[in-house]
Amino acid sequence: MKTMLVVLGVLLAAGPALAQEDLAVEEEAAAEAPQASAWVWGTVEAVDPQAGTFQVRYLVYETAEEAVKTFSVDEETVFQGVMGLADLGAGMHVTIDYKDRDGRHVADVIEVETGGTP
Repeated sequence: MKTMLVVLGVLLAAGPALAQEDLAVEEEAAAEAPQASAWVWGTVEAVDPQAGTFQVRYLVYETAEEAVKTFSVDEETVFQGVMGLADLGAGMHVTIDYKDRDGRHVADVIEVETGGTP
């Protein structure tokens, strides 16, 4: 009986430490996991090449309301239909594939629609 109480005491004492270790492992795995991409289709509202950002007005399908989202570009951003951020202009229709990183919406691909009909 005494041995059982000692084992129970050890388990109770170690429980929180084990739970914290499991939580740390889960958080580390989540940080290393690839982030899911999202996409937006809309109209360029503004471009700030010096800040490396641009804004797009788009329709939020769940609410059927328009919203404006600010995107950042980095050295890995792929531009299709324009050479770079400085070539984007207000009124252009774009599709943006992006990921949320460090609290920013970072564009992976920016595709500018051309004047042709679909």
